[in-house]
Amino acid sequence: MTPPMAAVVYHPEKLTGERWRRIVAREERRAGWGPSVWVPTQADDDAASLRRRLTEASAGEADVVIAAGGDGTVRAVAEMLVGTDQPLGVWPVGSTNLFARNVGLPVLDQVAALRVSFSGMHRRVDTGRVRVDLADGDRTSRTFLVLAGFGVDAQMVVHTSSEAKAHLGWLAYVAGVTRGVTRPDRLDVTHSLDGAAPQEARLLTLAIANGGALPAGLVLLPDAEVDDGELDVLMLHADDARTWSEVASWFVQENSLVRQVRRRTGRRRPLRTGEAVQLRRAKDVRVVLSRPEHFQVDGEYLGKVVALHAQVQQASLLICT
Repeated sequence: MTPPMAAVVYHPEKLTGERWRRIVAREERRAGWGPSVWVPTQADDDAASLRRRLTEASAGEADVVIAAGGDGTVRAVAEMLVGTDQPLGVWPVGSTNLFARNVGLPVLDQVAALRVSFSGMHRRVDTGRVRVDLADGDRTSRTFLVLAGFGVDAQMVVHTSSEAKAHLGWLAYVAGVTRGVTRPDRLDVTHSLDGAAPQEARLLTLAIANGGALPAGLVLLPDAEVDDGELDVLMLHADDARTWSEVASWFVQENSLVRQVRRRTGRRRPLRTGEAVQLRRAKDVRVVLSRPEHFQVDGEYLGKVVALHAQVQQASLLICT
């Protein structure tokens, strides 16, 4: 009987040297798998080109596709696998590893995280799909696994360099977050959730999430789950001491020990509807912006957008667990 085989899609700048291949070889032998094939990512990859090169390398026979890299690599491989029965394994070797955190992988133990890909255990999770109208007139779309949005999260991406991430890990994002929360202007938007009547809002940040976990054990979207069939929408509005106090109080409370225990027991609370912090859940999110604004998807900068349409893709991705 032919042993199962994995294909490792890897970021060539993050996995240099033979050490990584030796780790994979040891774990595949331990699990009784055959030798893996290795496929490097390329700067101009899209789902179709990556699938084509993967098929050529593995003759289409890979039993699992392991994304080895950061969130960008994982997102690109996941986009290729959405809607298929081919499972995604995640080897988190990036600076933040948000998706790995949100599906419960041991991000601090790279060998243990890799071992999950050879376990033969799988489950289905949701993904998001966002289509954006760019300020230059173009349109584009992306699958996202954790977070898409504008405001603080996009400013964080725009103002964080690859060099800083390589040296500081997730701490490199602190400067970008600071710039995002201290900017003086706010953005007027019109939004509609699940086809409801459009509403107007003036926002600092709008984030659409499939998962809510951040580095260092922190949580941004407290009740976001990757398999609940919905997207969580966070809208922040803060422009004075009172509203900033509300935002800070909310964030501290959501990351308290009591809240963490409640989340682990599966208890979801009523959605927040305060002046400064609003949380919603929806399967379909449409937003029109009053002016072009930076937009990011799982840490990838897409450009300045003027409109977006996000939808949940329920149980669309099979992952190793």
